[in-house]
Amino acid sequence: MASLIYNSKEITIEDKRVSITALYRAQGKPPNKAPTNLKKHLIELLQK
Repeated sequence: MASLIYNSKEITIEDKRVSITALYRAQGKPPNKAPTNLKKHLIELLQK
């Protein structure tokens, strides 16, 4: 199982998938960004 470090937090990668909730928590649970909004933002970043 692979992992990555994001904001000093370890995020596991399983079957080429990353938990959006784990990324949200690593980001500090920003009140103005729900995990679904974070997913949209990540998709936009990855498509660049």
